[in-house]
Amino acid sequence: MFTSRGSLIKAMLRRTTRLVVAAIRHVKKADDGLDRPPWPITSLARLSQKRTRKNGPNVKEMRMGYRLSTYLFNMDDMPMHHMAEHDIGDGVHVRMYRPKGLEADTPAPAMAFFHGGGFVIGDLETHDTLCRYLAHKAGVVVFAVHYRLAPEHKFPAAVEDATKVMAWLRANAHDLNIDKKRIGAGGDSAGAGISLSLGLSHKKKDRPDFLWLVYPPVDALLKTPSKEKHLTDLFLTTGVMKWFGGQFLPKGVDMSLPVLTPLSSPHLKDMPSTYIMTVGFDPLCDEGIMLADKVKQAGVDVRYKHYPRLAHEIFAISGIVPEAKQAISDAADELKKLVNS
Repeated sequence: MFTSRGSLIKAMLRRTTRLVVAAIRHVKKADDGLDRPPWPITSLARLSQKRTRKNGPNVKEMRMGYRLSTYLFNMDDMPMHHMAEHDIGDGVHVRMYRPKGLEADTPAPAMAFFHGGGFVIGDLETHDTLCRYLAHKAGVVVFAVHYRLAPEHKFPAAVEDATKVMAWLRANAHDLNIDKKRIGAGGDSAGAGISLSLGLSHKKKDRPDFLWLVYPPVDALLKTPSKEKHLTDLFLTTGVMKWFGGQFLPKGVDMSLPVLTPLSSPHLKDMPSTYIMTVGFDPLCDEGIMLADKVKQAGVDVRYKHYPRLAHEIFAISGIVPEAKQAISDAADELKKLVNS
């Protein structure tokens, strides 16, 4: 969204959407109870899954629906001092977000950002607004990564791309005007999993200087109460997770590989300073809590925050759910602490 015309249209559509949602909320008098996420999360989730229940998930439709939801329901875009795209080869490229205030010649902290979407959906546009916000509020140069998606490119393509991006950032730090010693990695959901795999690399040179993880998947084999509980009426259910896994994982893959079960990694103690967020209405909730506890016990500098009433995919709805926007603001503040610690 580099053009002013495109940004203006997006802003108008989002503000119209917010007015419509506010009007419906007023008429409906939505009652947000502790046993369900804030309105209209459940309503939107049911709507998005209506066709899925009848015909099953479809990659193309899932990708289009995800992009549409982030286009309409997100917060407003923050203007950037400078944006640019870099092609680093083999189908991988990154979009750089340099916020106002980091125009000086002093090398700035940076973060490689890996978007969520089960390794199947999501792209630079679905997380464009979030990357702008993080760059602006945390004072960090964000490099959003377009990594290869499944089913076209199955595991371990995304992890290989992430390693390549981190190496590219360090090798080109001078030209990019970023601090070679303050390059972190972060993301949401699948993107948090990719970032975590970098933080647990047995090669020290591949590890980021900090990790920013929002509802990370940490063990593909783990059975938890949250996976058994969240089966319907959410953007991410246990069934949708299994479908993502079927698209992402090749047949016969060793599910005990450390990159798929990082909770049991022998390198947890070697992780850099880390922020972890979990939300209550999420199949991944319990394992995220387990990760936070385990890395803390391992002596890692970890900051952890849990939002019991929020659901997976808060970034797509930050413009219409105040609680989601506040959680993102808190997470951006934590990112700022990470890059300045």
